[in-house]
Amino acid sequence: MSGRMNPRCIGCVRFSLPMLFPVLSVLLSGGRVDLFFHIASRPALLALKALRATVGERLSMLPFDVSPVWLPADTLIGRHCPGNPRRTINWMASSILRRLRDEFGTDRGLSGSAHFCAKSRQILELHFEQQAINEEMFDCLFVAFRLLAVRERTGGDEGNGSRPLLLLPKRWWNKAVSAELSNMGVDTHSAIFGGYLEHLVWRLVRRVSGRTVRFVPEIVSVSEHLGTFDYFIPEYEPLSVLPSSHSEGGETIPGICISLCDTIDPRWRCGTKWYWSPWLNRASVSLVADSLLSFPINLEEQTALHGFGTTLLRRTTSTSCPELNRLPLWNPSWRLHVALFLEEAWHLVRYGLAALNPSAARLRWQLIQYAFLVPSLLWWQAFLSERRIRILVEDYYGSSAAVHALAAARTGCLVVSTERSQEYDHEQIDAERIADVYFMAGIHGLKQSVRPETKRHVVLTGFPSDPLSRDLLQRTPEDIRRSLSPDKPLVLLIDEAGIIHSMEMVFTFYDAMLRELEQSRTFRLLVKSKKKLFVNAMVARYGKRINALAVSGDLFFMDPHCSASCAASVVDLAISMPSTAMFDTMILGKPTAIFNPFQSIYTFLYEQGLKDIAIYADMDILIANLRCYLRGEMPEFGDCRAFAPQINPFGDIHAGDRMGFFLESLRRELALGSESDRAIQAAMAAYRERWGEYSTGSFEALLRTKPGTFEADAGERTATEANRL
Repeated sequence: MSGRMNPRCIGCVRFSLPMLFPVLSVLLSGGRVDLFFHIASRPALLALKALRATVGERLSMLPFDVSPVWLPADTLIGRHCPGNPRRTINWMASSILRRLRDEFGTDRGLSGSAHFCAKSRQILELHFEQQAINEEMFDCLFVAFRLLAVRERTGGDEGNGSRPLLLLPKRWWNKAVSAELSNMGVDTHSAIFGGYLEHLVWRLVRRVSGRTVRFVPEIVSVSEHLGTFDYFIPEYEPLSVLPSSHSEGGETIPGICISLCDTIDPRWRCGTKWYWSPWLNRASVSLVADSLLSFPINLEEQTALHGFGTTLLRRTTSTSCPELNRLPLWNPSWRLHVALFLEEAWHLVRYGLAALNPSAARLRWQLIQYAFLVPSLLWWQAFLSERRIRILVEDYYGSSAAVHALAAARTGCLVVSTERSQEYDHEQIDAERIADVYFMAGIHGLKQSVRPETKRHVVLTGFPSDPLSRDLLQRTPEDIRRSLSPDKPLVLLIDEAGIIHSMEMVFTFYDAMLRELEQSRTFRLLVKSKKKLFVNAMVARYGKRINALAVSGDLFFMDPHCSASCAASVVDLAISMPSTAMFDTMILGKPTAIFNPFQSIYTFLYEQGLKDIAIYADMDILIANLRCYLRGEMPEFGDCRAFAPQINPFGDIHAGDRMGFFLESLRRELALGSESDRAIQAAMAAYRERWGEYSTGSFEALLRTKPGTFEADAGERTATEANRL
């Protein structure tokens, strides 16, 4: 074998010193190595540079410029991964996890799940197996497909030791992944030094110092272009401080709590639509800044919230946001905290002794993960019990949601989950949460449910757009539109995270729209990006073109933190990648065309016969139809009216009002001393009486029915009428 003719492709996500041994083995045998990785520890990177200086061109370092799940789609599409690579890898990870759960469930009774109560066990399985493990498994599988695609393009054979080699972290699920990849032509290797000690060291080093080396060449040059154009930020009047619609003296009323992940201000990206409902007693609400927010709670918001009687606290002792550091820090009483800690320590010792069994690999993994969650779990358990919180509204997804749900289960607190915190599509196995009540937008949300058997109490709310119906937006959409001076049709461009289609697809999307704007000048473009990171990437790649269009007045960038509803309300039509933001334009009746290159995301639109009308796999066809629409030759372009009732059966923008109505009904029932199940049933009965017969029920019952016309005049109700609830 000639190493020069057949280089060995070796890949990993995080390259560390122990992973140097298989690379050295190939080089010592006279071969060549093409090394793919995303992150390298500083010692490992120095060692690689020294090795490269020694062996020369026999070692090629090819770092990923983005996370493996953002790899360009064209490098993953081939005979190994037809169609949408994310869907294929998601299905593979799901299959592996199901098989592992079945195998370890009978592992001498030491699976770990037997040590926890029923509800807590389900939550822990979801978190440990489908959150922490699934993230690592996803990364590794994406790298494996990247290696296969490289070998396929270079035409290398699979013999003579030239098969791709994937370096895996030493985990208990390695064998299952290795067996799956071996059948596909990928060899695997686990580092000599690894397992749980490596996991602990890695997490501690990253948390304390963050000393890793990342390679993001597309973003490095962005500083050269930033500042050449301004973000368009709508001008709003200050938040008005209104009195609470209800008044109940004393501290004994049962409370409602939410852990914030976004701002509470509806002028920006607002994650708590229900808070602004006129039906809700806001004095019963506690808002907890539980993490670094994507947009901080400023002093204006704090003043307004205090005017409503809302409690605003923070959990973390220090953050990088000065606005959050000014918030009151709530600490549990030391007696309760010590009692809870001793209880957790006792459980950890008991199960730690059981984990000494060599065959209890899965339990050891759970215990290590659980140890990192204990401080947060103790805080939330103490908070919910000491402040008499009876309802926890879970409004976002992520690892913290499992901690919240477990703390709620231990304190007897009801969990109400919004659709955002449940799942985005039926393939996303790591997003389902255990809850007592589920807020679902409409029939589409029901069809996408991952675990319908858990949904006994479902409340249809309509799509929860930002609460533009309130008087909090003093400047109307017409005022904002006039400030843009659009003498031509105004088109909204909505992008989406690259983890779905890869950043390459996002580049393709932007490039096509910019090129059409440059050539035709028949419309103006308002860009509402998901995050500034994506705008920065576009500016780094298309800086001169973007600057020229911005100077000419044909291109505007809205601050990504502004609400999607605000952007949707001022435009004539929208061009979007698959995203939840596009639903805002649909329910406002704006023509919406979606670029869906793999024809696999939001497949329900194809069921409505909207192919090449509202959903496009080819950007050239979308642009051609856009031209026809602007000339008045294709009025059906972007027409999603056939689908809108499935995501928004009430036909209005008052989903937040309905959520607040239900939460207040539930809170009042609990205040009367009703048991949890009885309170839920009573609140659902009140909701049905107000919003229609088919607006609540079990998952199975709602999916079988065909809801008729719902009453949709919540926005007309006054605060005085709401008091009669």
